[in-house]
Amino acid sequence: MFKSALLKLTLWYLATILGLCLFFSFLLYQISNREISTGLINQYKRIEIDMYGNIIKKNKRIIPASTDDEINLRSHHLLVSLMYFNIFAAGIAGVGSYALAKRALQPLEAAHEQQARFTSDVSHELRTPLSAMKTESEVALIDPTLSNEELRDILKSNLEEIDKMQNLTNNLLRISKLENQDLKKLFTDIALDKVVSIARRNNIKAADKKNIVINLHADKLHILGNEDNLIQAVSILIDNAIKYSNHDSTIDLIARKKKSSAIIEVKDHGIGISNQDMPYIFDRFYRAERSRTKEPGNDSGYGLGLPLAKFIVELHDGTIAVSSNLNKGTSILITLPLKKS
Repeated sequence: MFKSALLKLTLWYLATILGLCLFFSFLLYQISNREISTGLINQYKRIEIDMYGNIIKKNKRIIPASTDDEINLRSHHLLVSLMYFNIFAAGIAGVGSYALAKRALQPLEAAHEQQARFTSDVSHELRTPLSAMKTESEVALIDPTLSNEELRDILKSNLEEIDKMQNLTNNLLRISKLENQDLKKLFTDIALDKVVSIARRNNIKAADKKNIVINLHADKLHILGNEDNLIQAVSILIDNAIKYSNHDSTIDLIARKKKSSAIIEVKDHGIGISNQDMPYIFDRFYRAERSRTKEPGNDSGYGLGLPLAKFIVELHDGTIAVSSNLNKGTSILITLPLKKS
């Protein structure tokens, strides 16, 4: 599809450029031809007067060459030169048109590929739990010897898969809503210590299950933003820290001032992120294939949490940075502009 569009756009650019070249060449030919004619005629007039003066003195008569022949010759040379120029311009324009068309279509092609990949990833992520649910349900219907306890386990498993799909669709809806909404219109003065405190409270139950302590230290800082979305972004980071931390460990949640910016840091002492995974952790649906993701009860999610958090931070004109060491832990820094006095 894009090859056809590239060809059409290239031809359109080329036709436009050549049209302009031919138009200005025609104007240049007409103007130059007129100037050549006028200049030659005036020159011959001056030559005839001078020669006539010389003729009287020398008693000779010199007849100048025909001005029409000279004008036609000069016009022909000019026309040939313009033809060569337009041929050369056509070659340059062809290369330039292709480069311009390719550059113009690159963002569209990238967006199209991203959308296709996104659709494929969503389909795959939905197909996996649905297949698992279908298989377990079919087994439960076919096997009459299953006990009530085994049937309850199957129902629990199906509910877990439904929860996973619900989380997936909720995150997709959040991303879609944020992409199609001018979030800055909803910005208000918010207290950053309140944001991190609520985010911590939202994750206490998950932390307690692994006996993880979330240490909170928050300075009283104010920024312009959307409170609900920032709470969600910080909650995502804390949730990730809990998932990838060892039992009986700690997580540090800090909100502090640094020059004219507010810093939110979520630091865990878990297994960390490998160098090969680091460039992709903010890509949608990217999940590192590590042994920790296969631990019982450790749901690695769908790879939408960090991209969503990064999207929210960037909507607040902030940045997010990650540093990590394998088997030592991960630190994620959110930098946001402080509210101006």
